Amino acid sequence: MFLPRSVIYRYLGLPQKSVLREDVEIRIKEAQLWLSQYSFLQSLILPVKISITNCDEVLLDENIIKSGTVYKLVAEHSVQKAFLIFVFLPEIIDEQTEYLWQKNRVDEAYFLDSIATSFITFYVQNLPKSLQKKVESDEILLPGVSPGHFDWALSEQKNIFSLFQKKYPFIPAFV
Repeated sequence: MFLPRSVIYRYLGLPQKSVLREDVEIRIKEAQLWLSQYSFLQSLILPVKISITNCDEVLLDENIIKSGTVYKLVAEHSVQKAFLIFVFLPEIIDEQTEYLWQKNRVDEAYFLDSIATSFITFYVQNLPKSLQKKVESDEILLPGVSPGHFDWALSEQKNIFSLFQKKYPFIPAFV
């Protein structure tokens, strides 16, 4: 899958329709081509029970999540069930990026990592459209939130990973 240029520009912090230097264009094309040949996006969906404990805390199964944003979404919509979605690219992406860094090919490593991250972001932003058909008619799809966004601390990812590891033990331990 090749990303729309608008997604790449946004992720790289560039104005839309920017004229890029030839070497930058080459690096973007190389990264997209490499990703299309050697990777595939994987995702797992895990339904969990969700409830409010106290202010700014939500209980996902047995795990406490501290986020006013998540709390507000759950409270406003009386949500009792959530779908956690674990999206990842295979380890070969990290291995190739690390290889490029080690070989001092910094620009190639940067673009591969950036395009891969953009790819996941683009997928996740468009996921609710594809999930809409899969959820029950009485369920509400809320905007996606994840650790590292709004007031949900990135360190909370460990709690989310532990929920997935209970059901999918093949997921590597959170580092």
